[in-house]
Amino acid sequence: LDWDDETTDDTRRVCLACPVKVDCAVEGLRLKECIGTWAATSEQERRAIRRGRLTVSDVWRRYADV
Repeated sequence: LDWDDETTDDTRRVCLACPVKVDCAVEGLRLKECIGTWAATSEQERRAIRRGRLTVSDVWRRYADV
């Protein structure tokens, strides 16, 4: 899987099943990471989360059936 480019259904599927996705989400947001998939979130979604427009749970629910 290509973790550095765009977020795909395949990368989201792996992330959503990962036992450390919460830690990954926290770290991706803390670092203001702008590249790749972190805890099944894209760069745009992490930006919206930091601005208070989305929560990580919103994103995870959106893709729960991926």
